[in-house]
Amino acid sequence: MGEFYGIFLIITLVAVSGVIAYVGDIVGRRMGRKRLSLFGLRPRHTAIVISVAAGMLITILTLGTAMLVSRDVKDGFLRVGQMRQERTVLSQRLASLDGQLKRQEREFERLRQASEAQLQALNAVEADLEETKGELAEARAALRQEQVKLARASAQVKEREAVVERQTRLLTNLGREHDKRLRVIDDLEAWRKWLTHGVVIERGRPILFGAGQPIAAEVIDGGAPPATIRTKLEVFAARLDEMVRAAGALPMAGDERAVVLAKPVPDPEGDSLTWASDDQVLDAVAEAVHQTAGDVIVRAFSVMNTHKDEPVPIDFELFHNHLVFGKGEALAETIVDGRLSPPALMEALVSLLRDEVGAKARAENVMPRPGAFGGEVFGSPPRAVGEMGFEELFGAIERLREVNGPARVTAVAAGDTWTSGPLAVDLLVEPITATSGS
Repeated sequence: MGEFYGIFLIITLVAVSGVIAYVGDIVGRRMGRKRLSLFGLRPRHTAIVISVAAGMLITILTLGTAMLVSRDVKDGFLRVGQMRQERTVLSQRLASLDGQLKRQEREFERLRQASEAQLQALNAVEADLEETKGELAEARAALRQEQVKLARASAQVKEREAVVERQTRLLTNLGREHDKRLRVIDDLEAWRKWLTHGVVIERGRPILFGAGQPIAAEVIDGGAPPATIRTKLEVFAARLDEMVRAAGALPMAGDERAVVLAKPVPDPEGDSLTWASDDQVLDAVAEAVHQTAGDVIVRAFSVMNTHKDEPVPIDFELFHNHLVFGKGEALAETIVDGRLSPPALMEALVSLLRDEVGAKARAENVMPRPGAFGGEVFGSPPRAVGEMGFEELFGAIERLREVNGPARVTAVAAGDTWTSGPLAVDLLVEPITATSGS
């Protein structure tokens, strides 16, 4: 569009110049023919002036038209110096920009080369990354395999730790059992020495208490609180100690009691022995009495033969205490001839008491009462279950002698007799007549 505008401007200027030249030529010729004069000049000179003026007018009109038609022409004529300065500035800026452009091109080339190098490095890194990914996948697969192996190894370790823990507990228990057995062995060794000593001196010294011989008994309320029962057992143990001391027993060196309550106890879980102390024995007896309803007889008996100046090992037996014979109940009877001699009558009555009354009382579990007055007429002391004074026995002999003939002798219970005993007996003498004998 700018090219057509310039052509149009040139054509317009040429046309205007031609019109002005044509008009100036016409005006000059007419003024020459009419021999006109301007400002006192000759006609020829006037024609020259008009021609020059026409030329100047053409230039003015041409420039004016060009300046009117084109702002660029106007600026070119009026601002040519400023434009030259601006062109100089622009040239300098262009040169500067050109230098910057070249520098930027060089920088771009450098950056391009660096970019290509980085791209090559990136490609190498990507290749390494792909290779690393492959290695990572292999490593993960290997890791999973190792984790499986580790899990199995961990399970095996736990199993072995459990085995080790069980074995450790077993070793600990074995150690404790070993220590316990060593203590039991020491205790048994002490007992062995004591027993050996007893065997050595047994032939030369009288026996105070025989093996299994009852020493004393105590009746305690069953079901009472264990603390109350334990207190009564302590009092009973003190009484037993006084009894055996009075008989001639003495405690071992370092002990307070002449009665020995401690004893070896078989282990229910094995074939070993444990040693129960005095307190443990009394606690066990108290618990057994506590769990038993009704009156309970706690009888102490000698565990082994003991001699003078020795301690007496004892143990306890528990029995229910119940009524065995009521007062006046007939126990046994026999026929005795009152004409016999007093020794024969004594033998007959003692035989009645020992063989019949004593046997019946023992069959009913009446306990022997060691030391009971008159108990010797019922048999040996360990088996004596009754008591009768010699005065009563001699009185029965006198009544038989008064009968001076056959008489029925009936042994009756002198009072209510319980399992704890002793059995007190009365002898009833009744003459046998012909009527009564029939």
